[in-house]
Amino acid sequence: QVWYSEHGTSGYVIGTPTQAVWNSYYLAKEVLKTQHPKVIMLEAYKVYDEAEYFDIPISIKALNGMRLSKNYIEHARATLPKGENILEYCLKFPLFHTRYKDLKSDNFEMKESDQVTLGYTPLKKIEKDKVLTDVKSVQKRTAMSKKVEKYLDLFRELAKENDAELVFVLAPFADNAAGLQPYYNALWDYADRYGVSMLQGNYYIQEMGLEVRKDFGYGSHLTDSGAEKFTRFLWDKVLCNMQLADHRGDSRYQRWVDNKEFMLRNEGKKIEVVE
Repeated sequence: QVWYSEHGTSGYVIGTPTQAVWNSYYLAKEVLKTQHPKVIMLEAYKVYDEAEYFDIPISIKALNGMRLSKNYIEHARATLPKGENILEYCLKFPLFHTRYKDLKSDNFEMKESDQVTLGYTPLKKIEKDKVLTDVKSVQKRTAMSKKVEKYLDLFRELAKENDAELVFVLAPFADNAAGLQPYYNALWDYADRYGVSMLQGNYYIQEMGLEVRKDFGYGSHLTDSGAEKFTRFLWDKVLCNMQLADHRGDSRYQRWVDNKEFMLRNEGKKIEVVE
């Protein structure tokens, strides 16, 4: 909404909960079947994961939004623990056929936010005792897993094949920031080695004017106000010199206009404090 309103730049989020680097890779690959973005931003928060696979409920969410294809099958193989029946995930109904017992009318209603926010979920919840830590002083490096590095390599190849600029992005977060920083230092080394642009939001908290009691949501998320500040900062630091097209006034981008109107209507909603 910020980029479109202020610069006419269109963008969207392809995300799922607890999204690993390999999930991001296959989702990006799926998008590139029909879309031709000039920039691909990889939210690199999860590069610290050393696990080869995640729990099945998380894996299902990563796979759900894709149609059956060769890319889907490759995604399933990368995502599911050994021993899982990939055929069930390809058919999908074996995983969900008993859910009819729990269905309610609102399961069939498409919320306005799902239709217009282009993958972004507005957040109004903050945690009471969140504390920010300075990560700039952390010099230690912890190697990323071989699987993470493999998919970072594949991401670079994918972006190059599609004439897109790859950017590693780390949105500001508070929870265990210093503890995870050694992995991000290793990512900085990787980005320098291969000439990939990278922006780590936690380095610029004061410059962005982020406030702990207003802009940092529950978990590792930003609230609406924090996301707006970071999105604007991301434009100024990374995107402003990329000569991206201005789509304002183009009827093909009405979805971005609808998104702007929805976000404006929700601006005044009260922030909820989570204990």
